[in-house]
Amino acid sequence: MSIIIGNREILLGEILDLVAEKFNGHEKLPSYGGWPNYRFVDTSIFDIPALVTEIRAPFHDRQITQQTFELSLTSDSAKNLQKDYLGKIGSFIGDPIEVKEFDVSTAFQVSLTARWLVEDISITLSIYGGSRIIHHGISTAGLFFHITNEIEIAKPYVKTLEAMERSFWAEVNHFSIIQSVQINHRIRPYCLPNYASKNPESIYDDPLLRRAQKALYKKSLLDTPYFILEGMTENTIRVWTNNGRFFVSTLFDTAEFGGKDDQIEIHDLLPAKGSGQLSININDLSLSDSHGSKGLNALISTIETITKKKYPIYQDYDS
Repeated sequence: MSIIIGNREILLGEILDLVAEKFNGHEKLPSYGGWPNYRFVDTSIFDIPALVTEIRAPFHDRQITQQTFELSLTSDSAKNLQKDYLGKIGSFIGDPIEVKEFDVSTAFQVSLTARWLVEDISITLSIYGGSRIIHHGISTAGLFFHITNEIEIAKPYVKTLEAMERSFWAEVNHFSIIQSVQINHRIRPYCLPNYASKNPESIYDDPLLRRAQKALYKKSLLDTPYFILEGMTENTIRVWTNNGRFFVSTLFDTAEFGGKDDQIEIHDLLPAKGSGQLSININDLSLSDSHGSKGLNALISTIETITKKKYPIYQDYDS
């Protein structure tokens, strides 16, 4: 599914760990945090010198959804640098569909962004407010490639999610509610809004895209089944059991817990400059509320009782 753009093979849609083998002749750099990723010393794209490329996917065995380049054009002025970048990229893929300029005072800010759409790929150029040191070189811009066809790419994972849900909810004769709590903050369905779009909130009215994102970017986050929804609101969290398995549900999303491979983390952001926040990650489900939340603390207590474990609380200040 890779595509040639700017005299380079862009690897979006390829499986991350399989694609990494294509870079055998490139110097490998340490990976960054977050999603699984690989970073390599690079050469050029759009006839622009490139210092580093990074490929990133939600999991090692899933498709690459992001590829980035650190670019190193130089010029005698900021305006000429912008002109040179836009000219070189535009000579390959035409004029951008959107350009924004910003006032800057440091290199860590962005002076200009430009965006193109090529087939199912969104391309964004971010010109920095100054030079940045990247792997022994000077970078003046970042170039970001992102997939836009999440629904298509996610189809096999949606089928896997549907099969998992059918298996879990095949027999519901023995489900029972253990606890229902209310929290202060409104709980939204899991999704990744596109903040580069004119209306990022539109994803909340697009259940097909949200379902695709859930299947692609998570491995065991379920839709909350209909039979558990009675009386729930956007502020409700419910703990329940069915056929000996335990679940936590919001109005939209559900995660199983109670297994030996649970990944449960509690973070307490203490009030400082900000008002603080209490949050808990229950495998693929993330929940947060105001600092000292009675609802989340009650939920944590119930989970610890069911799992017979005491989970550490990671604290920091809301600075």
